[in-house]
Amino acid sequence: MGFMGGQEAPVLVVEERSYTVPPSGGYYELQPYPRVRRRGGLWLSLTGSFFIFIFIIIMLLSVCAGFLLWPSQPVVELKRWKLDGITIDQRHDGKSIFPVVDFNVTLDVLLEIKNRNFAGVEYDYWRTRILYRDSEVGDVKLKGGSIRARSVVRVPAVINLETRQILENASELWMDYVNRRLPLTTRIQFIGALQFFFLKPHVEVNLSCDVVVDPKDKVILKEECGLDF
Repeated sequence: MGFMGGQEAPVLVVEERSYTVPPSGGYYELQPYPRVRRRGGLWLSLTGSFFIFIFIIIMLLSVCAGFLLWPSQPVVELKRWKLDGITIDQRHDGKSIFPVVDFNVTLDVLLEIKNRNFAGVEYDYWRTRILYRDSEVGDVKLKGGSIRARSVVRVPAVINLETRQILENASELWMDYVNRRLPLTTRIQFIGALQFFFLKPHVEVNLSCDVVVDPKDKVILKEECGLDF
């Protein structure tokens, strides 16, 4: 059939599309995503591992150096304690009904000091106190000196305590003297500083020795020495 004006009617084209539905439970396998290779990745990994290794080495060296160089207290030992002379005189001074005892003693002492550090030690002095039954009967301060690193020195000294008047424990002192068993305590204090680079750590060692001596024969009957804390 024709149309007016002699024109033909347009042709309607119908497009048909078909889809295939996958069965239940099916899936599609996707292609792997292409990896992009980064430049310098291996270099960065090696550099990081190298710095970690260097850091561990530095820490280990620091610990070892601290263990070897960290300052420690010198070892102080009393190598010789010899009673060279002792006199005990009992008298009345007219001020008290109790007698006064004049106590004179001379000691020959040898002190050994071991410096285990890798730095020298400058000690100001070492002080010796003599006690009888916890009562101080003498105090002597001896001059200081120096000790080289990793060395041992022996310091001899003659301690002379002259005419110390004792009121407390005077009767006991006299009886101990007569019975030839005199208990004495020697306390030695070592004061100094360690020459540790730009630091000067304080060094203090206290040594105590309890002895029982025969004042007439000047023989040590008993001796116990150790650090005094």
